[in-house]
Amino acid sequence: MTTPPLPAVTTVVTHPGDAHLDDLMAVAVWLANFPQASVYRRDPTPAELADPTVVVVDVGLVADPERMNFDHHQYPRDYPPTCALTLTLDRLGLLAPARMAFPWLDLAEVFDSKGPVAAAKHVGMPVDRLHLTTSPVEGYVLRLLGRQSGAAGIHPNTPLHDFLVGMGRDTLDYATRFAARQELLSARAVVHLAPTEGGRHLEVVDVSFVSPEENPGFGLEAWVKANHPAAAVTVRRDDRGDGLALFRRNDHPRIDFSALEGTVGCVFAHKNGFVAKLAAGMNPLVAVQQALKPPPG
Repeated sequence: MTTPPLPAVTTVVTHPGDAHLDDLMAVAVWLANFPQASVYRRDPTPAELADPTVVVVDVGLVADPERMNFDHHQYPRDYPPTCALTLTLDRLGLLAPARMAFPWLDLAEVFDSKGPVAAAKHVGMPVDRLHLTTSPVEGYVLRLLGRQSGAAGIHPNTPLHDFLVGMGRDTLDYATRFAARQELLSARAVVHLAPTEGGRHLEVVDVSFVSPEENPGFGLEAWVKANHPAAAVTVRRDDRGDGLALFRRNDHPRIDFSALEGTVGCVFAHKNGFVAKLAAGMNPLVAVQQALKPPPG
């Protein structure tokens, strides 16, 4: 589906008071698209809600992407989890790749639209431990943005504005590259079947076609989880040498790469058995067979 063209945005308005992750990231994403726009943390006027050159984020009680209004607080209690950031990403045609790229996005919209108890339930932890999901970096940035309430605004060529533009650009770039990597893996990843006893096998996902300079692990676990969730091992190029790196997935009970220590072609085997490095030219499936533990019982 083609994304409608964006108007020439000059201003971004979001709510005053405490800042939250969804309005912070939504503002940053809009500034990445419109780096000359100023940001104001106050309630919008009726004229601003009607003006598509003014983006209104997380305030105003209107969700109207054509007029660039992205609030979710007017939705009923039983409405699916939605926040200003997901409304923003949807308008940009990036919601689907962003969901793949950012595991935190679902939690952010549940937290913001349904509250902390629902968010804690979403991640399977007691609500009194939910604060452990917030880093000090996030806390500092949110407090910094929260102090900008009022008429002065956040304007181009100031440190905070530059920071928000950079964060928004990085977010969009990461989501776009992540989606491209998923497509590449779907086209070129190889799944080997490593035989075990009784005619069974273990799946070994091989992405050694990705060069070390291209970050071989980028997006890999998300792709494997979506397409081969039972895979026991991933194989990629070693980012510190010219050979291969083998990784055990989810502490698979049949794989212990520490068994490769001292074998021909093994340049490193972690004592805990979750990773091994092979010299160039070595067959990773032979190494998997050597690391195979007997079945339990």
